[in-house]
Amino acid sequence: MDYAEVKQDSRRLSAQSFSGQHKPSDSLQILVTSPLSPGFRPSTPIPESASYLRAFPREPPPPEYAAPRSYSDWRSLAQRNLKRVCVVFSVLVLSAIWWTSLLSQKNSRVQNKAMKAFEREVERNLSSVVNSVFAPEPPDAGAACDEEKGIPCKFVLAGVIKEQETKAQAHLHQLGLLAFALNRTLVLPQVSGSRFGTCSKRPFPFYYDSNTFSSFGIRTISHAEFVGWSSAQERLPSSRVVAIAQGGEEKSGGIAPAELAPKKLCLDSLALDIEEPPLALYAPYRFHQWDQERIDSVGAGLVTALLPPTTEDGDFLPTPDVLAVHFSLRFPILNPYIASKLVPSLPSPRPFSHFAPAPMWTEVAERIVSRLAPFAAIHWRIETLPTFHLPACASSLVDQLVMLHARQPKLTSVYLATDYPLSMLAGEDGGSGKPLKANSDTFTKLLSSAHHAAMQGFVAELKQRAPNLRLTSYQPELASLSLPSPLPTLLEALPSDRRSLNDLDSGVPSLIDKLVAQRAAWFFAGLASEGRGTEADELACGKSSSYTEEIVDGRARQLREVGEGGEVWNKVEHFSVRGKWEADEW
Repeated sequence: MDYAEVKQDSRRLSAQSFSGQHKPSDSLQILVTSPLSPGFRPSTPIPESASYLRAFPREPPPPEYAAPRSYSDWRSLAQRNLKRVCVVFSVLVLSAIWWTSLLSQKNSRVQNKAMKAFEREVERNLSSVVNSVFAPEPPDAGAACDEEKGIPCKFVLAGVIKEQETKAQAHLHQLGLLAFALNRTLVLPQVSGSRFGTCSKRPFPFYYDSNTFSSFGIRTISHAEFVGWSSAQERLPSSRVVAIAQGGEEKSGGIAPAELAPKKLCLDSLALDIEEPPLALYAPYRFHQWDQERIDSVGAGLVTALLPPTTEDGDFLPTPDVLAVHFSLRFPILNPYIASKLVPSLPSPRPFSHFAPAPMWTEVAERIVSRLAPFAAIHWRIETLPTFHLPACASSLVDQLVMLHARQPKLTSVYLATDYPLSMLAGEDGGSGKPLKANSDTFTKLLSSAHHAAMQGFVAELKQRAPNLRLTSYQPELASLSLPSPLPTLLEALPSDRRSLNDLDSGVPSLIDKLVAQRAAWFFAGLASEGRGTEADELACGKSSSYTEEIVDGRARQLREVGEGGEVWNKVEHFSVRGKWEADEW
């Protein structure tokens, strides 16, 4: 086809397009693409003023779409196409990652939801069995109070006690004195995980002897009896949340309002009519450093603030039936003298002493002791120690154990109670890939290679220097121990792959460690830091602990009752960075 024929066809098609026989796009497609078609070579030059170009003006195609005519054009085109491919590929990869992450999160949520449902079912089954063992009879709603007998239907409920088990005992005794002074009945708290409060899961007798508060002369009812009483009332019993906290220079010791919400205290599960707002009572800043007379005045003021207010005529105004207490004082503010002075008609309550454990835990400890006796026990808390103290402390402890064994060759076992994960010492976690968990929630986050090196060095040095001394702890002793009733029944309520006492309740190991250490022939503890820059701080191998104090108090009581000829040979021997602390009493 020559140029003249193309021009003639173009004029004909242009005329047809204006007459409606062809669409303009058809003529444009032909007119634009025909001259650029491969192989088209006009025999004569195309004049720029051609009529069909004037009739259908169109800009030339962009350079990037022009056919490559040289190597540089081909390379430029290849680079542009490669960039486009990379962009598309990146979008596809990112989309795949996003969808994978989305599906993974969805699967994780489904698994977590299923796991939580499984854990709730396990806890329901276990709680049912525990309650059937420790509260076999349905609670008597009338046993909670009797107005005719002078037992008003007024209660103090331990909503939250901030400290852990050993210190929480003293704080619960404080709430008992408060209930006594207000002529109210103390509701024994639930317990679990070394904590007391309405959010805990086990009944009080799971940890302690149920007659503990009877020995103090303080009136109590169980949590189950309280729930039975509140559910049986025609109207919901009135209740108010009361915070008792340490004040600060700028209320730094105060409690955030969110902590006092009924949901945080697990009061929603109780049949109570909760009054708003909560009442917060703050003790003076550093009141515990005052003389006893001033402390007593603070305690009396606390009780007075919770007594029924009076009218101008002297009539008493109503007070809530239940005071749900959030208790976070670290030091005692009440004593039996102040409490009995406010209620002179009742016999004076007795001072605090550590609670008697539940019989089943005493039996477990005695079985361990009978297997090991005579033996030495060590309480070594390393969480707050400077890590550079640890190697010297470990070496000092080995020195003292070697000397003790030389004096007492019959002593062949050493029972270690520590916040360090003992499974590491036994090699149970080596290479398993499981996360390590210390015997303290806060210490788990602080475990370091220095802690591992120090404890493993202690074990290795003890084996080398005293090969006849067997190091043991809670876990290996329980592995082959026959458990007393009702523990086998309780463990059967757990899944078959986790039937240990630690699975039953995470607070159990510390209870048993404490009882075993109290009965050991010889007891070691790390020298406690006093936090005042003294010599003891520079040589410290431990922390001042109410847990250690309870062990020492129990041992001192046995020494007083039985004497040195009994199974307990000393009260405590401290080890420090430089060896035995010379101020110890043997």
